Amino acid sequence: MKKVLIIHGPNMNFIGLESAKDGSRITIDKIDRAIRKKAKALNFEVKILRTHDEAKAVAFVQRNRKIALGLVISPSSWHKGGFTISDTLHFLDIPYSTVSLEKIENSLFLKGKDFCNSNVIDSYLKALENIHQNMS
Repeated sequence: MKKVLIIHGPNMNFIGLESAKDGSRITIDKIDRAIRKKAKALNFEVKILRTHDEAKAVAFVQRNRKIALGLVISPSSWHKGGFTISDTLHFLDIPYSTVSLEKIENSLFLKGKDFCNSNVIDSYLKALENIHQNMS
């Protein structure tokens, strides 16, 4: 079965704190459940990593490069400082989409389409749909 890697980057564990301020009550677990449900509907599996450590993200991508047909990553601060992970994606040429909590200018993730929406779950789901379209 097709596999898509999901990387929740730096500080995504705080999404629940941010969403409590606006009343949306989105948590990382709710995001993961929505991702798994959408992936199942699109007929592929996901492998999810949550990390603040860029080296762990790079190792995850490299370990799974032969089974990964795509990647959705929330790079957060890596947009401008994640040279290693962005280089890894460039060298491996894995199709990817990024999910951002705010619009990012001058990101290192040039090949991926960025999804930024007030509802982060919608952004992840649209990023998955984009990967699915690129795989077909």
